Amino acid sequence: MIKKLKNRCKIEKCFKKEYFQNLCYEHYFEDKRNIRNKSKHKIRRSHMKKKKKYKQLSWLRMLSRAKHRCSKYNTTNYHRYGGRGIKCFINSDEIKKLWFKYNAFKMKEPSLDRINNNKNYTLENCRIIERKENCRLGTIFARDNNLINTKLNKLKVISIRLLYKTKKYTFLQIANGFNVSYDTIRNVILRKSWKDF
Repeated sequence: MIKKLKNRCKIEKCFKKEYFQNLCYEHYFEDKRNIRNKSKHKIRRSHMKKKKKYKQLSWLRMLSRAKHRCSKYNTTNYHRYGGRGIKCFINSDEIKKLWFKYNAFKMKEPSLDRINNNKNYTLENCRIIERKENCRLGTIFARDNNLINTKLNKLKVISIRLLYKTKKYTFLQIANGFNVSYDTIRNVILRKSWKDF
């Protein structure tokens, strides 16, 4: 056996100078790469486990969020739910039924939706749809019932389009009349915004 010199690499048959932790430059970084790859593999596996657990318990998470929106004053959307008198009367068994009834496990981002937004969270009034669709329906409902703090509403949009059809007013004149920007009027008239009317 060959006697190792001080301040040399601890790997056999390597006589290079020690770089760090009794290893030469090459062996140190080779060892570091191996450790990094192993830890990445562990992280991936743990991430997969968390994802499965999230999918299994997401109806419970959905239920707890609905209850918070209806009962906790400090949640951001309390004024849209509990502030309007909406209550959560649905329980975990009922939400689990909804979860499998609407095949929510196949959806990308399932979310709990009330069919009639003025009624409470009950089994008859709830369904599970994609979050994107739920957001779109929510903005339409809020716009129709003047819950969104906007300068325009359904009647104003219709009157803007009628004024422009007369060809007596320009975009700028209409914008000044309704106290909104030129771009807003242009988008309304070209149906880039308020497309539903």
